[in-house]
Amino acid sequence: MSAEPSKFVSQWRGLRFLQLLLFIVAALLLFPFLARFRIAVLAIQILILNGILVAISATRRGATRRLLIGACVGDIALEAISRWVPAEGLPLVADAASAIVLALCVTVILAHVFRSSEITADTILAAIVAYLFLAIAFSRAFVIVESVSPTSFDLRAGVNAEFELLYFSFITIATLGYGDVVPRLPTAQIVAMLEAVIGQFYVAVLIAWLVSVHAGGRGRGR
Repeated sequence: MSAEPSKFVSQWRGLRFLQLLLFIVAALLLFPFLARFRIAVLAIQILILNGILVAISATRRGATRRLLIGACVGDIALEAISRWVPAEGLPLVADAASAIVLALCVTVILAHVFRSSEITADTILAAIVAYLFLAIAFSRAFVIVESVSPTSFDLRAGVNAEFELLYFSFITIATLGYGDVVPRLPTAQIVAMLEAVIGQFYVAVLIAWLVSVHAGGRGRGR
C-alpha cells in the first residue's frame, strides 16, 4: 500500500518543473483573455500556489517549507481581503505579498539548481521556471509602482495595465527594449534597470555554470 504513494511522488518529482513551465506558458498565453473578465489575478494566485508546491518539493529544510507555506497563506488571505474589503492600500499590500512569494520561489528553486551535482532535464527546467518567475515577480513590482504613481509608465491607451506591465517585464529582463512601454519616473526606471541587470547576470552566470557542470560531467564520463 505504501509503495503506490511513493511511486506517485517519484513520478511527480520528475515532472514537477515541466508541468509548472507548461502552466506558466499557458497562463501567459491566456492572460489577455483572462484580463477582460478580471480573473487574471486569480490565474496568478493559482500559478503562485503551483510554484509554492514545486518549491516545497525542491527543498529539504523544514524551516524553508514552513516559510513558503506561511507566505502562500498570507498572500492568498491578503488577495481575498483586498477584493472584498474596499480599504485603501490593501491591493498594494496584496501585490507586494505576491512579489515576495514569487521571489521566495525563485530563491528556493535556484538553490535547488545550484545543489545539483549533475545537469539533468529537471535542473534545466528548474532554471527556466526560475527565470520566468523572476520576470513575473518584477511585473508585480511594476504594478505597485504604477499604482503609487500613475504616471510612472507611458502605457498604451485601451490596454489592460497589468498585462502591459507583465509584457514590459519580460521585454526588460530579456533586454529587448522595444520602446512601446516606457518607464517615465525615477522609481520605475530604477526597478527596470535592476531587472535588466539581473536578467543579464542570470543568463551570463547561471547558464555559464550549467554549461561548465555539464561539460565536467561529460569529461568524467569518458
